[in-house]
Amino acid sequence: MHKGPSMFLFPISDDNEEGHRHHHEDFIHYGIILSCLLIYGLTYLMEIYRPGTYISFLHQWTFNPSEYLGADYPGLTLADKLPRVGSMLAHNGFHVAAQIIVSAFLHADIFHVASNMFLLWMLGDNVEYAMGHVRYLMFYLFAALFAIIPALLAITSANYMGSIGASGAVMAVAGAYMFYFPKARVNIFYFLPPYWIGVTSIPARVFIGFFALGEIVSAYRGWGTDYGHVGVLHHVMGFFCGLLLAWPLRQYGGELEQPRIIKPYRKTIRQAIHDQDYWGEGR
Repeated sequence: MHKGPSMFLFPISDDNEEGHRHHHEDFIHYGIILSCLLIYGLTYLMEIYRPGTYISFLHQWTFNPSEYLGADYPGLTLADKLPRVGSMLAHNGFHVAAQIIVSAFLHADIFHVASNMFLLWMLGDNVEYAMGHVRYLMFYLFAALFAIIPALLAITSANYMGSIGASGAVMAVAGAYMFYFPKARVNIFYFLPPYWIGVTSIPARVFIGFFALGEIVSAYRGWGTDYGHVGVLHHVMGFFCGLLLAWPLRQYGGELEQPRIIKPYRKTIRQAIHDQDYWGEGR
């Protein structure tokens, strides 16, 4: 069967002066990114020079639900799942929390860590500015926990396994960003073969909102680790965590100053290179 052309979309940057002019103060933001990259590099070297050691490390330090909840847990009703989750938190809460937080700094492959850290790099500096350093760090770590624990109540046998990666926490950052800076614009690279290629910009609330909606639909349909071992439920929980905590964790009593509304960024790649402002502010 002949398939029509598919469109490729990829975010490349955001236009948000309010956060970008405070880059020199974002030490938590860059510290998290650097930690994830360094840990991935070390685990990669670990597996190259001593094959099997990384897998053993994952078994010891990543959160495996079956270790605490039993193999029959996915088939239980919600009423039966709640007591087991409560018992797990009551008796092994500290160990579970430590495993989940460690898991948030581990990644499966280079694409996994690159995609998470790129999105965090694009949005996280603004959220740290809005929350302040200590609040942002606590928010990030709590989001990593929150993204996994509630998702256990809806988990099925198809995705009943441990998870690694910062995706839940990154989605929480995206949710907080949408709350704080809905009028900011995200620059999107698009390619529709064979002729349409260029960069455009859309409001952050549209970009993040549609991505979150897609994850919610995927989770509702029972996807997730059924398809490509992606924890969609964790993404959804992280996103809602960001929305819920953005208001109480804001650094300022009033509303944040929003980026000024600019003309949508619409240029072809050739025009952008010619004008030498491809990464600059939209005109």
